Amino acid sequence: MPSPRLATFAVICCMFACVASEISTSAPSPVAGRKQDPAIRFEPAVIEADEEFTWHLSLTLTNPLAVPLIADSGRVVVEGLGEGETRVARTNELPLSRLVKDVGTLGPGTSRTLGWTAPATIEHGRVSIEIDMHDSSGTSHHLTASAGVEPGLYSKQHPSDLLVVGGRKVEIVYVAPADSSALPAPGVLLVHGHAHHARQMLRRARTLSRAGFAVMLVSQPGYGFSEGPPDFMGLRTIAATSAAFDRLARSPGVDSTRLGAWGFSRGATVVTLLMTRRGDVRAGVAQAGIFDMWAGYRGTRFEGIRANMVAEAGPDSSAWRERSAAYSAKALKGRLLILHGEDDANVPVAQAKAFYAQLKAIGADVEAEYFSGAEHALPRDQASGRAMEFLRRTLAP
Repeated sequence: MPSPRLATFAVICCMFACVASEISTSAPSPVAGRKQDPAIRFEPAVIEADEEFTWHLSLTLTNPLAVPLIADSGRVVVEGLGEGETRVARTNELPLSRLVKDVGTLGPGTSRTLGWTAPATIEHGRVSIEIDMHDSSGTSHHLTASAGVEPGLYSKQHPSDLLVVGGRKVEIVYVAPADSSALPAPGVLLVHGHAHHARQMLRRARTLSRAGFAVMLVSQPGYGFSEGPPDFMGLRTIAATSAAFDRLARSPGVDSTRLGAWGFSRGATVVTLLMTRRGDVRAGVAQAGIFDMWAGYRGTRFEGIRANMVAEAGPDSSAWRERSAAYSAKALKGRLLILHGEDDANVPVAQAKAFYAQLKAIGADVEAEYFSGAEHALPRDQASGRAMEFLRRTLAP
């Protein structure tokens, strides 16, 4: 389900929140016979994420002028190229006030190199930095530099595969347990939300892999490289994710009696619907999901979400009912953990609490944790820690 655009920007803002301390300041080498202008340069020219899904690069600013340069404003532009479909803008731009503070004033005839470390948010594309400066004479200078982005080694080691479900392609990515000596391993299906796709969950899959899980990632119809259109967690989505779950169960070294699923936003809804339809989902984590379409429609603060509900699911009440686990709660099997933010403006927490109370009343094996002050995106470490503890416990031999 859609998130406000500022939420997407916030992710990228965090990406460049840490600019390392200054590495060096030196005088630039003059180029004979040519007037030099202030410049900015990225190194390396092509960035690849390390195994921790982190970019490492440096940014060098050069002032060949005889007067100081003062930084006024800065911005980063991250552009996904050749990326899977997320159904949101592929290019994001936002100001970088901290960059301006770190650059400060660049003395005449000097250069400054800053070290950068940033979480990798795309596999293919371009990262650009723009800095507006002025010199002591009042002349403005616009400095810009770009670096290409290519997949890192971990991404290359885990290519996408395609299933065919109902005549349409469905993208999946499999990540084996890091420790092959502990087989057979429990398996977890990861299901993304709006504005994401399977490959964007590789970092989380790596964490689960290191903890001893086999992991299957799936792109819902209309996302990533899965053929659409999206149907707001309807029958096509359930069929696609169920096929990915079956592939996980058949993967070599996976214990098909210890399988779980973890979904985010739209994906959380999918997990609960899978648990009402099949009995081999032993444990499910539903993070920030819709469990009652009508309550979600009334409670969301964003008109775009309401529009997507109607556009993808249609206005028919039976279609909304089949997408609402609250109306088939008695059929839910396995153990469920509900995670939700108390201040979620996208998906009201009240319907999550109502679903939890409904399940408890009928004796279902359900747990819940609500995060005070959290919005749709939950505190990553806290939510992931709670989910991991639940999956270890419920999928233990």
